[in-house]
Formats: sequence, C-alpha cells, structure tokens
Amino acid sequence: MKTVLSVDVAKNKSMIMLMNNDGEILIDTKEIKHNLGEFEKVKEEIEEINPENLTVFMESTGTYHLPVERYFKENGFNTLVINSLTTKNNFDTIRKTKTDKKDCYRLAKLFFVN
Repeated sequence: MKTVLSVDVAKNKSMIMLMNNDGEILIDTKEIKHNLGEFEKVKEEIEEINPENLTVFMESTGTYHLPVERYFKENGFNTLVINSLTTKNNFDTIRKTKTDKKDCYRLAKLFFVN
C-alpha cells in the first residue's frame, strides 16, 4: 500500500497531511512551522503509524520548500518535489479558492493519479 505525506509549503510554515492510496487520512491536515522541533514531531507521528511505501510530496516554492525537502531527505524519507505549474494545470478551476487544507488534499490525490 502506498502512502503520501503531502506538504503545502509556505514561508516559514507548511500544511501537512498523511494519506494512503485507499483515501484514508492517517494524519489530518495541520500546520507545522519550519523548525527542527516541529519536523521531529511529524517524524515521530509518522514512525508511530509506520506507513508502508511512504513518499513525502511537495510543490517547488522557490526557496521555501528547501528546508522541508532537506529535512525529510536527510532523515531517509523518499521525497519528491513537483513543479507548481504541474499542479496548477491539473487542478485549474473556475473558482479561485485558495485553502491550504484543500491544497494538501489535492497534492495527495495528484500523487496517486500520477
């Protein structure tokens, strides 16, 4: 079973959500700050759940995603960064609503579709 930690990265903080390929949300969407303590808490939560075949998935956001990507890579997580134009092209809608919770969910869905 595949599992994805979708990360919607912003300046100094991110929204995260852990979902498996059955659509089951293992860690509900929540905000974390970009500091070692917050990253360690997320790592502990992931280790408690012990998901199979985990990938950390995020959009490229200039330089904002770099500390998040670095932390997860240095801690042995399979980490993928996608160009933000790819997600925009896959989820361009008439309504221009922007919510970080929806973005986490959309990232996770995009990971399983592609």
